[in-house]
Amino acid sequence: MTRSTMDIAEMWCVIENIFLAATNEGLSCAMRIPHREQPREVLDAVGCPKDYQLLCMIGIGYAAPDAEYPAQTYPDIAECIHWDKW
Repeated sequence: MTRSTMDIAEMWCVIENIFLAATNEGLSCAMRIPHREQPREVLDAVGCPKDYQLLCMIGIGYAAPDAEYPAQTYPDIAECIHWDKW
């Protein structure tokens, strides 16, 4: 089974909505994109048919009370947007 770019983009939108809904319920989320042989190994481990594809793995649950969160960065918009020049 091959996927078009649009199919993959739609799936990323679904994943974003899952994260938003889980966060709204007070849960924490994480995503891992498997590489090399990992997608097939995971699908085989859970018994998926051979024509399935694995785009990512999503973890959802309650964060540990002492969980560390990365600091949010805020770019300087004036340096990111260029008007009438490159």
